[in-house]
Amino acid sequence: MGVVGALLASVVAVAWVMGGAALFSGPPDWTAYRDLRRVLPAWKERRGPVRRVVDVVCLVPDRRTFLAALSTWDREHFFPILIEDDRYTPKFLRAFRPGRVLRYPRVAPPRDPSATWEEVVLAVGRTWQEGGRTSRIRGDAPPPRRLGACPPGVVVGSPGPLLAGAAALAAGRFQPLVRWEPSLGYLDRPGYDAARKLATELEGCISRVVPRYREMGDDCDFLTMATDYPYRYQHRGDQAFDDLLARVEGERRWGYAGRLVGTEAAVVYQAMCSLFLQPPSTLLFNGYTDFDQPGEVEPASWGSYSQRTAARVLSNRMTTTLRDGLQADLTGWKAAFGRENPHGLVFINSSGGPDWFNLRGARGKTDDVPESVPAVIYKIHSFSAASPHDPATLAGRWLRNGAYIYFGSMNEPYLPAFRTPTLVASMIGEGVPFAAAMRRADALERDTPWRLVYLGDPLYRLETRTGERLRTWNPIAEWSAGDY
Repeated sequence: MGVVGALLASVVAVAWVMGGAALFSGPPDWTAYRDLRRVLPAWKERRGPVRRVVDVVCLVPDRRTFLAALSTWDREHFFPILIEDDRYTPKFLRAFRPGRVLRYPRVAPPRDPSATWEEVVLAVGRTWQEGGRTSRIRGDAPPPRRLGACPPGVVVGSPGPLLAGAAALAAGRFQPLVRWEPSLGYLDRPGYDAARKLATELEGCISRVVPRYREMGDDCDFLTMATDYPYRYQHRGDQAFDDLLARVEGERRWGYAGRLVGTEAAVVYQAMCSLFLQPPSTLLFNGYTDFDQPGEVEPASWGSYSQRTAARVLSNRMTTTLRDGLQADLTGWKAAFGRENPHGLVFINSSGGPDWFNLRGARGKTDDVPESVPAVIYKIHSFSAASPHDPATLAGRWLRNGAYIYFGSMNEPYLPAFRTPTLVASMIGEGVPFAAAMRRADALERDTPWRLVYLGDPLYRLETRTGERLRTWNPIAEWSAGDY
């Protein structure tokens, strides 16, 4: 949080109740959480066919070759595919630890180096078929009924550098592709009326593919955004365009959006991490002062964002480290992360701006963000996601350094805009997709929509991997071994 925002904020603790047992106390907003509890069983059931993971990673040089390799997936088998680079490829390989690294033969480069929309649609459709390819399925239509109950989401894309990441998540999660090419792009800053017009235009595109989308629990509760459209709009200051999406008349939420950002290699890495990796451990770093430190004076609201209960909740799922109190200074920061953050799930409470953060009297800067294993970052802090394409900012640096999901604010949100670490930990521990766990569904006291952004796959969730990887699979048996 920004310093001013944190001082002015007031928060009321709420309870996430599962199975009748409250994980923490306080006056709850039952309406909001009842809605999530109501749809969670359906979200858990709507997973699509269960695929076996083949114990390989395939490296490709470009988008056209990526689509050719992707087309070998089927409804029962898949494996990671990366557009090879020097930054993200080594990180993924160290985390996934494949039995073999393969290279798909380069597809002859066309005159036009960018893949067409039609190529992507056909590639995604092929991944939804049984081995043998007995029918022609298009990826821009809902998955066939014979695939069972598939996730209630769509991938919104258009020709361009995000298209490979869009194809990966549409294929991997059995989500239809929706084409949207808005007239305004990332750097544009429309007013409220123009922003609402764009959001309505997007809904029209979605409705042509998924008619039932306007209620939570229907056929479209999650939007994976992989196209060029505004990041912010003007309405009493800068607001997050993504939080305007998936709302009825800009107010009641009917879905959750997640945005892919970065280079072509980066968004494919983000997609593959979401599909094939789970965090092995968690670090919770609380840069806010604690009530139990003698002599400290702090806003009462900061205490509600303690990470101690969240650490206990997450410790039931994975190795968990908590840094707070006197351990949460800049020296403690560097000791906790080391030269490369080893934790796949990171919660951070701090105050500051787009490229700096306060920790107990010291100021950290963007250069203090460590290199990282593939990681999910939940950061309670003002302005950290002001410019996620810029590695000189906090969100931009985390994404460049290995994060594949990042949740934070693009403007001063004030503390109550964030769900508490306890609530987020409790929700994701129960299998709520991260976008729904991290982003509030209820109205804020200050304004709705607001200023928080979710970068990455909105359907990502904590889950236990079952079944051994397949060591061999005939469709890829003749591919050449890589030299990684």
